[in-house]
Amino acid sequence: MNDLLELILKSPIANLLIIAGLTFLGIAVIGNVSGKIQPGTGGRLLSGLLGLSLLGGGLFMYGSTPPENGQNPSATSVPAASGPTEFVPPTFTPIPVPQFRIVEVFLRADPFDYVGVCPVMITFSGRVSVAGGAGMVSYKWIRNDGASAPVETLTFTGPGSQEISTTWYIGDVGMNYSGWQAIEILDPQALTSDRAEFKIQCQ
Repeated sequence: MNDLLELILKSPIANLLIIAGLTFLGIAVIGNVSGKIQPGTGGRLLSGLLGLSLLGGGLFMYGSTPPENGQNPSATSVPAASGPTEFVPPTFTPIPVPQFRIVEVFLRADPFDYVGVCPVMITFSGRVSVAGGAGMVSYKWIRNDGASAPVETLTFTGPGSQEISTTWYIGDVGMNYSGWQAIEILDPQALTSDRAEFKIQCQ
């Protein structure tokens, strides 16, 4: 009995009104209930009206009760209007400019192995190649006897190669000699070519 009472008290009001309305309608229809309830004609009429009122009110409350999640099922979800999108300008990565640089230095001696009358002229000829645009190359000749030479320049209007050359008069009767000459680059970067070696046997 206590469990039934607790269940009734915890039920929604709409459910209680429907149960009460059905109960009064039952009294109005049946009349006497086991001799304990004897409403009579007027009481049955009053019970019927009261039952209909309670049943109608309960059904009305039940139909108008919002869903448990608090949302109206008939409401249509409308997405929130988004504001104007902020314009983000594109970013550009600058293309690096190729750096003017030496890519090759070549040198050879001619003749590189001489036997004969002296003095003899040894010709050193070579090539300087660059890349990365236009620029100027500064260089000087160096050789094994330590002789100094002036700084010379090559002007490049773009990538490419230029020929360079110098001579060395050397030798005397009965002289046997081995030597070398090279190119020392001073700018745009410091480097030295391979040595162009030679030897002579003077008769």
